[in-house]
Amino acid sequence: MTLTFKQMLIADAKEIFLNLNEFGEAITYTPIATGTAKVLVGVIKDEPEIPIDWDDGTGTKATLEVHISNDATSGVVSPARLDSLLIRGATYYVRNKSGPDVDGTWNLDVVKVDVDEKGSIRRVNR
Repeated sequence: MTLTFKQMLIADAKEIFLNLNEFGEAITYTPIATGTAKVLVGVIKDEPEIPIDWDDGTGTKATLEVHISNDATSGVVSPARLDSLLIRGATYYVRNKSGPDVDGTWNLDVVKVDVDEKGSIRRVNR
């Protein structure tokens, strides 16, 4: 059977980009809805820290762009705001998402911040 272009993009994303031996990195993803952590592979793009004003003073927020599979087994089907990701030993939270893209991945904009027990963002981790 011949694959369509879209099927080839999805296969390449899983086999090449979301591969620990290529571009992928292990991350621990925890949905805010269930609290059940899951280790998966994502492609992480470092973004510059952005200055921001918070109630407790001016600081910066560390941001990353993370690509994960739109797949119930090897990724996440429905990422949500404030889902947490443990990346390189630091905890980040989903701020925005786009996708799933044509290659079958979600593009997540994540930030490194403190969140209180109600899920409200409190302050920037420094």
